[in-house]
Amino acid sequence: MDLDDAIKHCEEVAKKLEVERKQKYESLGEDRALFAEEENACKECADEHMQLAMWLKDYKRLLEKESKPSSNGKIAYWILRHRFYSEISGIRLNTYKCSDCGREIICKADELNNYPYCHCGAKMKETDQ
Repeated sequence: MDLDDAIKHCEEVAKKLEVERKQKYESLGEDRALFAEEENACKECADEHMQLAMWLKDYKRLLEKESKPSSNGKIAYWILRHRFYSEISGIRLNTYKCSDCGREIICKADELNNYPYCHCGAKMKETDQ
């Protein structure tokens, strides 16, 4: 699952919960008050999913802003620092360091091209190792 998939999932769950809540609780009429706590929990869950989607969208915008080129003209390299296996995600990851500022990133080796610029503004070339 990538960031766009996570955003889409959160929005879909929020919409689904809201539709289900309306169908289930608005049809109860006078008995609706008996289920107020359950209805509020359902609405809260939908709201939390929508909030998460908004946070993920903000995060995506920050990532896109960070990867935009800078006009400083610096050229740097991602230097491989560590290789490790993430038991949580079940994938092999690498840690790379910017040869100019020392910033470190963690990603799969085949995703290094997703970081064409460092936050220091340097244009990143192929790793020198």
